[in-house]
Amino acid sequence: MNPLSMAVATAPQIELKDGLRSPAFDDVYFNTDENLADASYVFLEGNNLIQRWEAQAHEGVQSDVFVVAETGFGSGLNFLLLMKLWQQQKNKPKQLHFISCELHPFGKKQLSKILAQFSELKTQSEALLSHYPNGESIRFGFYRLQLFDSVSLTLMVGDAAACYQQCHAQVDAWFLDGFDPKKNPKMWSNSLFQQINRLSKKGTTIATYTAASSIRRLIESQGFQVNKRKGFGKKREMITAVMLDDVEPVACKQNWAPIKAARHHDEIVVLGGGIAGLSVARACTLAGQSVTLIDKDEPMQGASGNPLGMVMPHLTAQASPEALFYWRAFDFAIHAYLSDSDIFQSIGIKEWCETDKKQLWKKTLFNDHLWPEALIQSSKQGVLYPSAGVIDTQRLKDQWLSYTKQVVVADVVGIKKEGEHWLLLDSHHKVIQSCDVLVVTAGIHSLKFLPFESLPLVPKHGQVSVIESDKPLPFSQVQRHQGYAIPMSKHRCLLGATFDHMNEADWFKAPLLDASHSERNANKWDGFDQWQLPEYKTIFGKAGIRTTTPDHLPVCGNVVDAVTFEQEYADLHHGRHWQQYPEATTHEGLYLMTGLGARGFTSAPLLGQLLADMILDRTLPLEKDLCQQLHPNRFLYRQLKKPPQ
Repeated sequence: MNPLSMAVATAPQIELKDGLRSPAFDDVYFNTDENLADASYVFLEGNNLIQRWEAQAHEGVQSDVFVVAETGFGSGLNFLLLMKLWQQQKNKPKQLHFISCELHPFGKKQLSKILAQFSELKTQSEALLSHYPNGESIRFGFYRLQLFDSVSLTLMVGDAAACYQQCHAQVDAWFLDGFDPKKNPKMWSNSLFQQINRLSKKGTTIATYTAASSIRRLIESQGFQVNKRKGFGKKREMITAVMLDDVEPVACKQNWAPIKAARHHDEIVVLGGGIAGLSVARACTLAGQSVTLIDKDEPMQGASGNPLGMVMPHLTAQASPEALFYWRAFDFAIHAYLSDSDIFQSIGIKEWCETDKKQLWKKTLFNDHLWPEALIQSSKQGVLYPSAGVIDTQRLKDQWLSYTKQVVVADVVGIKKEGEHWLLLDSHHKVIQSCDVLVVTAGIHSLKFLPFESLPLVPKHGQVSVIESDKPLPFSQVQRHQGYAIPMSKHRCLLGATFDHMNEADWFKAPLLDASHSERNANKWDGFDQWQLPEYKTIFGKAGIRTTTPDHLPVCGNVVDAVTFEQEYADLHHGRHWQQYPEATTHEGLYLMTGLGARGFTSAPLLGQLLADMILDRTLPLEKDLCQQLHPNRFLYRQLKKPPQ
């Protein structure tokens, strides 16, 4: 199954007797007798992990992260053993990243029951289960889970070859652990081994329990030198392998959306102090980097400065990049916010469907898809997002500012590249800050800077109102109708939000409060059939500018040199798919995140992680096709594909 499907995976049927067995494949996940020793011997010892980690430390070439990839997650036993081994070692890289895929993932309760058998892995099992997706039905696609400061997991749900085709990573060691090749040949396909080759490098190792000649030939065909090793217990032989030469990169005919790491990243500056900027700072800091945050005002004062912000998915009746991205972003955001105390409340969000259009949307949504109950539930009058909720934005600011080395309040009016460094300039052309890596998260103000001025960003004026009533509010969950109402206490709530057109002359000015906006926020609930707002008084209002894009998706990624790209891709509109185009030239060390619209608190944590991993050349938390849909160069590419007028 394609990981980009808008569907949920079916959990496997199992037999818990003398281990764990799959009736469908007539094979075992593991046997009770010596199963931990078996897995440790085959995968941990077979890949020489302890010796490799110690050698790196001894030789002074200790890398930041060691990446292990697996072809069948199953019960997660190999991962838990690896994690325990990692935690026992003193000499090792700074971080461990594990990548695995599973077509039929266990539900959380099912997995908890299975792992309860392994008391010696209790600490690791609890860490995995605390981050594992909720519910017994799990969506297809990528999940990024941060289990400890130094241990992270990218779990890909879907067909192994399709998942690894969407994966951007550099793997140090492989665990090949599907069911027996004769019983599950799809897991051992040539297409999967081509992806194993693509994601490997000189020195990458493989270990697998099988010694089948067909598998040996597949591994050898992808440039690995294969060795046979004594198998565990009664098994006569197993296979290990090592990549002897650097892997040739696979050429892309139209690489218009390149993913480029920064050559140097000692100094990272984030320009923009909203939720986007704080998310980048957090992700980079957790990856071991230091970040300077710059804004013309104090952080979280613009559109991110509303008292509360909603965190929820955005589901569409038909499969779309927008729905796929926001589903993944919602999953990631929940875990990111819950890792810090007192900033997120999962009080649920009720969306009323009172118009014919909304009822049709709901009907199509539930007729065409099977959704996890933890994500969305249907009712007669609408839908409920039970795990969605609200962010206390100022508590978030207080906690996430700790992820910055320093905050500089300055009005940056220009940026330019000088040698290896980016310079941020004030109105007198004096240097405010210089850096190796510059990440611009400045919303509509990004258009002030030359590399971004052609982006089709659109600002919208938004205003929220805090109201208070003597009578208790008739709801305790977030309500969405034509606007939204967020309960703040029994007698106070936040009403929002207007979303108004702005004249271009006002794009870069401070947004003004308007009494009519407050009234319009309240008037959206007049005549609502389900309940009525009690008499109230307006306490205060907050105005901000939300930056949107024509396709309703954020902008996130490397910044392409537009002039060079237009020259090299000038004849793209001829539709010559066979023609080879050069990889788009990027501005080294320059990255952009903007266009988050009204969903910034849902999307920003995942986008921040995506940028941090891009900058540091690490495993990306999102499928390659979705990264392409977010790329800043997508608008220019689409424009060049159209025949000239």
